[in-house]
Amino acid sequence: MSKDSFPSYFLTCPSKKWAGIECPGCGMQRSLYSIYKGDMGASWHYNPGGIPFVLLLVFTAVHLKRHIKHGPKIILWGFILTASLMWGNFLLKLL
Repeated sequence: MSKDSFPSYFLTCPSKKWAGIECPGCGMQRSLYSIYKGDMGASWHYNPGGIPFVLLLVFTAVHLKRHIKHGPKIILWGFILTASLMWGNFLLKLL
């Protein structure tokens, strides 16, 4: 997906704009948009936390309706996985 194919209304990261440093969430809009378009590889490239974030949202919605056994623990570990991927990606970009 080329940069020109993203919607013009996407927000600019204030950290990147003012300090020139990407934040852990940089690329998340593009990642989620790539998931919407069905391009999982591009989603992972833009921000590895995008895919588990969407899965976590879907699971949370299902859990709230169906009260899945061990649901809160699964949500907690899903959050930890998502945050770890986002922070790991951020730290790798700093190197």
